[in-house]
Amino acid sequence: MRPDLAAISLVDVPVLLPAEVPLDVAGEGIRNRLFLFADHAGREWCLRPDLTLPLTLAYIAQCREGGARAQAWTARGPVFRQPAGQGETAEFTQVGAEWFGFGEDAEESAVANVVDRLVEAGLDRMTVTFADAGLVGDVLDFLEVRGPWRERVRRALARPEALADLWKPGAGVAADTDAEPADPARRLAAALAHLPAEDAGAVLADVLELAGVEAVGGRTPAAIVSRLLRTAQSGGLAQLPEVARDTLARLATARGDLRAGAAGAAEVAEDLGLSARAAALRARAERFAAIAARHSIDGIAVNMRFEIGFSPRFSYYDGFLFDVASPVLGAERPLAAGGRYDSLIGHLSHGEVTGTATGASVRLDRLDAALRPWASAQS
Repeated sequence: MRPDLAAISLVDVPVLLPAEVPLDVAGEGIRNRLFLFADHAGREWCLRPDLTLPLTLAYIAQCREGGARAQAWTARGPVFRQPAGQGETAEFTQVGAEWFGFGEDAEESAVANVVDRLVEAGLDRMTVTFADAGLVGDVLDFLEVRGPWRERVRRALARPEALADLWKPGAGVAADTDAEPADPARRLAAALAHLPAEDAGAVLADVLELAGVEAVGGRTPAAIVSRLLRTAQSGGLAQLPEVARDTLARLATARGDLRAGAAGAAEVAEDLGLSARAAALRARAERFAAIAARHSIDGIAVNMRFEIGFSPRFSYYDGFLFDVASPVLGAERPLAAGGRYDSLIGHLSHGEVTGTATGASVRLDRLDAALRPWASAQS
């Protein structure tokens, strides 16, 4: 039985976070989406970009004090991100719920409670898109795709034609930089990758000094270079066996209706001997499809899809993940999102605390915008 929404406790979490928390979790690529500042001691802070990070930190703190490992919490409040597109606001209210320590039982709760709340608010048509980051990770492990190439393959799965570019010899950081000229971190990584680590650190220190930039947040040039060089490493995918390329090409086609798309991904996993992962995905798809069927009785259209390459930019999910879009705002402006993120607990606690975690959140500004045409039609 899935956890009851009524049993969730409302908690308050800080608005300020140490900047290293989101940067370490999601990488320097999200720096331009954060609101950052430094205190008098030079430590870098940011306004919280979501509720999951502070809630997870609060859970870790409670576990360290001997608190119960199974917790269901909800929070509501403003979060802050640099707008990604026109018409977006930098500050918006988010309502989030996190289930710690409930394992798979919480997965259905996350999806069902989000869909139920949106229906109660008046939304009668929506598209829920699912993916399985855990299955993708297991496939990449099996195929021995490592380092920065893992993230490049994950992104390419969203566009099957992009996979072919990864097979080309020399398709490394430089190619990625050309594809994403707005990412200066990758351009700098590509330049420093040709130097020994010691020389790269000296070059970066000189650049910072010439620019009059002081180190913020306690990060030394050596530490920054280390991160950049990890980004620049490219073992190359051109050497992958043809059967591995074919496997990834098949996986990229796992998209469409929830059951059909999930079945396609499960078949790839089964062919690699990942039967447990495949069975879990098939069972999850059936449970989620039942949520849509329940609402269809009342005339609510909940379209459920599976897209193996679906992955939010600001994402720490390592299991199933989903978002919810409306016909009014479209897929680029989802109303809600969530998923499983077990590894985040261990990552933020440096391995001191481990457990399962599933969360979901709703953006109230987008929900209001999605409902506005309906409200106008009723007036």
